[in-house]
Amino acid sequence: LFGHSCGEAREGMAFDESTIHRIYSMTKMVTTVAILQLVERGKLGLDETVPELHSKVTIRQLLTHTAGLTYGFWDADPTSPDAATARGYR
Repeated sequence: LFGHSCGEAREGMAFDESTIHRIYSMTKMVTTVAILQLVERGKLGLDETVPELHSKVTIRQLLTHTAGLTYGFWDADPTSPDAATARGYR
């Protein structure tokens, strides 16, 4: 249905395991479920820090979007030409 609503489905088109799906932000939920399964199995803790981020950001903060991370273009001066280009305004 999603593909059809986006104009990508065609009459007679095969829909199988090789079909490419554009799920966009749904990957956040898939990742969250995978992480929570690891938590249930005792292999990961929600309050563990993520060493690769070189800070005290926890898994819980990442999953709840409270870690303070932003896209790089939000850090730029909002009046600069580079910021406008990064936001897709040019």
